[in-house]
Amino acid sequence: MRSDVTRDTAGYTCPMHPEVQQDQPGSCPKRGMPLVPRKPGQGQEDAGDSSSGNHGEMLRTMRAHSLWTNFTVIGLGARLLTSRFTFGYGDAGQAGEGVARVTAERGLASLASRGEALATSDLLSGAVLLFLGMLSLSPRPRPDFWGRWGACVVGIWLQFAPLVFWSPSTAVYLNDTLVGALVIALTVLIPMMPGMAHHMTMMKPGPEIPPGWTYNPSSWLQRGPIIALGFFGWFISRYLVAAVAMLVMIPLTFDEVVAVCPFLVKAHRDGKPLWRTFWVGDTVEGGAKDSCTPRYGAPVTESVPAMTWGVTVPWQLFLTAILGAWLMVAPAVLRRGGSAADSDHLVGALVATIAVITMAEVVRAGRYLNVLLGVWLVVGPWLLRGASGATRANDMLVGAALILLSLPGGKVRERYGTWDRAIV
Repeated sequence: MRSDVTRDTAGYTCPMHPEVQQDQPGSCPKRGMPLVPRKPGQGQEDAGDSSSGNHGEMLRTMRAHSLWTNFTVIGLGARLLTSRFTFGYGDAGQAGEGVARVTAERGLASLASRGEALATSDLLSGAVLLFLGMLSLSPRPRPDFWGRWGACVVGIWLQFAPLVFWSPSTAVYLNDTLVGALVIALTVLIPMMPGMAHHMTMMKPGPEIPPGWTYNPSSWLQRGPIIALGFFGWFISRYLVAAVAMLVMIPLTFDEVVAVCPFLVKAHRDGKPLWRTFWVGDTVEGGAKDSCTPRYGAPVTESVPAMTWGVTVPWQLFLTAILGAWLMVAPAVLRRGGSAADSDHLVGALVATIAVITMAEVVRAGRYLNVLLGVWLVVGPWLLRGASGATRANDMLVGAALILLSLPGGKVRERYGTWDRAIV
């Protein structure tokens, strides 16, 4: 039977959340960590105190349930080591028509050279992952720290290696980017970030909602759409549609960035190391516990709206985005080219981008940039070549509409503490 208060009879507790007490083995309901035996006389006041107990033992307990991530990294390293015998790094036949065309243009020697460079990179990366994966299996904090962060760096390199060496094989490109993404997730995302300092900071009690805010911008429901759009954009990164996915991500992320900035400024004013606070984290006074974010298992009707807290779509910004899209296709519809058409293409993309980004309430003031673009649309067609009477009339009407639509701010539903004064 589980109890939320400290009892002398409770035999198990969570190393990170000492208020969780239970008389039988199990998992912490807050983070899923395995409960550890409670020492005689250990109470809530000292169970999670960073100044008492054995930090190494605590780290080993926290890491025990995620050791599978290290073994998986080792397996991915072995996959890279054997990839040379699986994929044709310099084989135009496996690379498809695109590579065959490149082969004809640049020659077989260049193709083989690029394939050999990437094969060497994968071989070295695999060997390093094998070593770092085994290193991070150590129960000691320092090898775990360097092993997992080092493997994460290798994972980041694997994301770029096919581009650096201009991979002649789509199979190799997909293999490297997939392995790299998995390594990053298995080293710093799925388990807690390496480092005892980070673990100790995470154990400190503190508010979850920033001072003056009405919601938690860092909840998993808030991050869920960003993660989903990131994966979507990563999978379709070879196509223009990826730009739309990346654009939608931006307004969903701005609130957390805005929340972090005042926090870092205050930490610096309080005399705390800026970069250590940035990487490790800390707590802040004046906030509140997150009681508004729906918990796991809540109805979809509650969870889905919580994913977009901090983002609203005023009709003015919606119409502005539509006008931006129209500007990008208007030259083709009106059958005009030249520098006037180039201007419409560029301005249209900027207008739509600004409109979508400023749907984030914390950067709503950025919509005034479209006022400047509207002024240019009124004046520009008279200064550029290729404009006709129809394109001039179109740009002037769209420009005037942009100016009028960008003046009102639209509805703002949430509160952002001291940042409220910047939302106009």
